[in-house]
Amino acid sequence: MTTTRDLTDKDIAIIKARALRGDKYAEIASDYRLNQGRVADIKFGRIRPDIGPAKLDATHSGGADLHSEACHES
Repeated sequence: MTTTRDLTDKDIAIIKARALRGDKYAEIASDYRLNQGRVADIKFGRIRPDIGPAKLDATHSGGADLHSEACHES
């Protein structure tokens, strides 16, 4: 199983965007081999609150086809 320390900033941004979009935690967790609780922690900013959600297209379901960089909040 992956830990959140293994995730890149880009991964965190994508996970956050997918969770905010309403994708099921189980699907996101499966894609990144995470616990669903970690997906919730990322979504609500308990893990890496400094990273904003990525901009996803309507069909985005994983990390490979991201079209733009993650938004970083200061």
